[in-house]
Amino acid sequence: MASSLVSAISWAVVASMASMAMMSSVSAASGVGREGIVQQEAESAPATIIGTGSDTDAELTLRVEIERATEAIAEAQAATTPDEKQIESLQRRLLDLNETLAAEKRLETFQAKSRDIDEARVLAKALLATSAEPYVNPVIPRDLDEEAFEAGLDAAMKASRVADKVLEEIDREQARRRDRRLEIRKAISETETELLELESQPGLGSSELVLRRKYLIQLAALEAERRYNDDSDDVVRIELRARIQIAARLDRTLDAWASRASSRRIQEAEATRVEATEAAEAQASPIARAAANENARMARRLAMVVSERDSGLAELDNQHRLLNRLKARVDSDDAKFRGRVTPEVAQLLRKRLSEFPDEQELKRRVREVKVMLADLDLDRVLLLDGMDALADPNRFAVAEVKAAGLDGPNAESVVKELVEIYEARLDRYGQPLLAAVNEEIETLEMLVDVDLALAALSGRYRQLVLRETLWIRDVRAFQSGFIGRTFAEAGSLFRPSRWTVIVDALGEAVIQDPLTLLFGVAFPLGVFALRRRISSRVVLASVRVARASTDRFRETLICLLLAFLHGAAIAMPVLVLGSVLSDVRIGSDFATVVGRNLVTAGWYLLWLGTLRSMVRPDGLAEHHFGWSKASMKAIRKATIPLLLTILVGFFDRMCDSGGLDLPDVGRLFYGLLPICFAVTAFILLNPVKGLFVPSIEQNPDGKLAQAPWLPVAGVIGLLLGVGVFSVAGWYATVLLLQRVLIQSVMALVVLLIARELLLRLLSCRQRAQEMILRRQEANGEDITEQEGHLETLSEQTQGAIGFTVFVLLAISLWYLWSPVLPALQFGDGIVLWSRSIETLVANDDGKLGTTTISESITLRDLAAAVFTIGFAVYAARHIPYLIGLLLLDRFRVGIGNRYATVQILRWAIGIGGLSAGFAMLGVTWDSVQWLAAGFTVGLGFGLQEIFANFISGIIILFEQPVRVGDMVTVGGTTGRITTVRMRSTAITDWDNKVLMVPNKMLITQEVINWSQGETSIRVVLSVGVSYGEDPEQVAAILLEAGRSAPHVLKDPEPTVNFTGFGDSSMNFDLRVFIATTESLVETRTRINTDVKRRFDEAGVTIPFPQRDIRVTMIGDSAIGPAATNDEDERPASPRDGDA
Repeated sequence: MASSLVSAISWAVVASMASMAMMSSVSAASGVGREGIVQQEAESAPATIIGTGSDTDAELTLRVEIERATEAIAEAQAATTPDEKQIESLQRRLLDLNETLAAEKRLETFQAKSRDIDEARVLAKALLATSAEPYVNPVIPRDLDEEAFEAGLDAAMKASRVADKVLEEIDREQARRRDRRLEIRKAISETETELLELESQPGLGSSELVLRRKYLIQLAALEAERRYNDDSDDVVRIELRARIQIAARLDRTLDAWASRASSRRIQEAEATRVEATEAAEAQASPIARAAANENARMARRLAMVVSERDSGLAELDNQHRLLNRLKARVDSDDAKFRGRVTPEVAQLLRKRLSEFPDEQELKRRVREVKVMLADLDLDRVLLLDGMDALADPNRFAVAEVKAAGLDGPNAESVVKELVEIYEARLDRYGQPLLAAVNEEIETLEMLVDVDLALAALSGRYRQLVLRETLWIRDVRAFQSGFIGRTFAEAGSLFRPSRWTVIVDALGEAVIQDPLTLLFGVAFPLGVFALRRRISSRVVLASVRVARASTDRFRETLICLLLAFLHGAAIAMPVLVLGSVLSDVRIGSDFATVVGRNLVTAGWYLLWLGTLRSMVRPDGLAEHHFGWSKASMKAIRKATIPLLLTILVGFFDRMCDSGGLDLPDVGRLFYGLLPICFAVTAFILLNPVKGLFVPSIEQNPDGKLAQAPWLPVAGVIGLLLGVGVFSVAGWYATVLLLQRVLIQSVMALVVLLIARELLLRLLSCRQRAQEMILRRQEANGEDITEQEGHLETLSEQTQGAIGFTVFVLLAISLWYLWSPVLPALQFGDGIVLWSRSIETLVANDDGKLGTTTISESITLRDLAAAVFTIGFAVYAARHIPYLIGLLLLDRFRVGIGNRYATVQILRWAIGIGGLSAGFAMLGVTWDSVQWLAAGFTVGLGFGLQEIFANFISGIIILFEQPVRVGDMVTVGGTTGRITTVRMRSTAITDWDNKVLMVPNKMLITQEVINWSQGETSIRVVLSVGVSYGEDPEQVAAILLEAGRSAPHVLKDPEPTVNFTGFGDSSMNFDLRVFIATTESLVETRTRINTDVKRRFDEAGVTIPFPQRDIRVTMIGDSAIGPAATNDEDERPASPRDGDA
């Protein structure tokens, strides 16, 4: 057994040890794996230079000078009156001597390394020759026990990890050398400049000579380092090739061990399944057989999970290797070609880009894996629940037997059988299945991470290629043999043998997925069969929307759906055919390319067919959106050349680098596209029958009417110029920009249709509200205030719709163009400041730890933050009204609740946007929480009233003790609430005067809200009559006036109270109830008028206050002494004297 184990793992161990030994010998000569120059400079600091070992004559001289300078500094500092300038000069001299010594040591180091380059080259070539020897698969005995097998597999894994680590070290060394070359070039330039300035000075002293010697030795050291790096680069490259081959051999060894491990696991799972099946068949009792069948099911599931896990591990390993390889490619190409791309390099980069996996395909795979993860999580939960239920197998078996109605000796035997089955389920099937499911989940989670990393890496390389090659001309354009290559590529494209593959793939698709093909044919046929009913329904919708009583927004949605069905009927066969051919299981690479481009063409057909259906006569655009007939006719004509562009574009995409890579014939097809687009532009923009006809007729003196053919000539000239530009060699550039431009136009049309839909929804809601107001006006109600509110809300909602469409258009254009145009990715390299953030990372042992990393804030981040804050502020003003149109109106939310919702949404959007903007600048809550706390405390003392009103405003918006539209009484003012702001509330009284009430008063003081609670309110009208009237008659008249008044409720009934005797009248209160506060003023006025009229008819007098006045003449003797006696003075009656 020991000999078998040695033969199995000897290659992995010996290869890894030999690799490490060869690595150490080569690295000793080539410098790979050593510390960088920065480390060497750190080791040559002045404190560590003095007192080192063996020295050359130059070093001895420098050390003597350093010792003398040190002694001179000590003497100068020990003087009675130290000369600071002298001390500073001596310290500078000592520093220059130490730096000179460090440069001398670096010079000697790189000179010694340069002498060893030839030996290192020989060793590297020997390593390359050894790694190029034929590979022999390791012999893995089948009779290895578990311990020996695990040891061999572990050794192979360690050897593979060692090889990968060595490759990473070589990659780091190459990167260090690239960076160091730039540093050396910069250091030489700076040192030479300082040396020239020094030598230009007349009469160099001893300090200047020391400085000059330092510069010369530093230049010599830098030059020696540069020469060594240049001379040893081939050694590093040779070693890299050898290491790659060694790593590949070790990976193949590891693959062999992993394959054998997979085979062993599958065999063990299959044996377990067979055993469980046989055990189930051997059971005589139905209960035991059912339990054993469940064990067999778990065994089958175990075999399936083990097989899926092994395939997942293989896929994970392949994806991980691809990730490492492509990551090295991205880093290398980014470092080598950034800013140094020639036409030849551009062609190479475009070709390499096609080797990267498709981002969308990786993301689709990630979605599939996440669905599998969800299913596995559910399986794990159910498995754990089942195992928990079997925690006590004996009790569970007894319960099962009792549930089956068995008893006696047979029951005991069945219980024993069940206990054995349940114990086997726990130990032999449940635990292994749970472990396999957990391993499968871990594998799939890692696969998701790797696929996402691959997608991000592909996107990064795509951006690199676009940034560096977007404006690079293709050197193959108009070269010798251009016409011959074009005809050859055309013949290759239309070769019959290529297209017969499509027929074979369709035949295979009929067998594999017949329902999909059947749907692709049946759907358009069904729509064609129902075309008359569809047209009739569109006409009926047009008739209904013409009348206000039957106008509903759902009619517009139905017409839009029917237009979409019409477009889908045109595009569905192309989409289905393309999706079938693009399936990798179906056919060849050519069929896959054809399928993918058919899918793209199908989406264009869907968009174009839907648009054409919308502009049909008497259709959606005419009667629902109000488009002119001339515009719709122009759009219908323009769809004809656009259909031709889809066909030409299909072959154009077939020929690009992502398809068949036929650039010369691709230029031929692309040359036809500008012609088709020019015809489309002429149809749409001509001033006779195009889209501008209504604008010219409405504004004959406008600029467009003065030069009607200018837009047509400009667009057509631009299109033809783009065609010439592409044929001249910028085919890839123009092709990419043209595709993004077409997508931008499609997005613009979709957003314009969305705008029309929102405006149509607003129109429907507005017409419905106007009908309600007209009915209220017919009933005699005052609708002036409601009309004003409706008009204001309509204007606000229109502004919100326009703003939303503009923002969506800006976001769409940014999304479509930012990966293409480097101009939109400005400011990435301009770092404004940095911030430190803590994150969790895994160390070499796999444990998570906290580390601090630096994140740079660039000019682009600042621009994005400013845009985000501005967008949030502007969106807070408009978006809530759009939400009100889409949601609040549908649920019939009242004015007060609507206003509260709008205000809360405003603040939520504003605060969220500000938080996001500041987060982009690195300002997080953790960094400002103490400042915010202190700032809040300071404001709390200085602006406590404002803060009190602010908090009260928030309370009002959430609790809604008062709402917009409520009639309230605050203090001595009664009026209606018109606005609730965060600091104050506006109340409009009956005189149309606006009272600004601080929100704090509405929370802390007594407020009467007439609009909340019970909707009916009581109105009390007081009246007084003279003492000579009959109280019962007065009460009867008042009751009759109250009952006959409009808006007075019958339940509760009006009542009259005789409240008491006044100075000159008997006082009565008439109490009536009305439904709402809106009729309060009108009801009070009408009752008062009716009471006066009835009193006049009945002869009832309403008294006025009476006063008796006594006039005494000055010369009257009656006033003698008594005039000064206040106690004898009394009021006179009317009979005592004249009034």
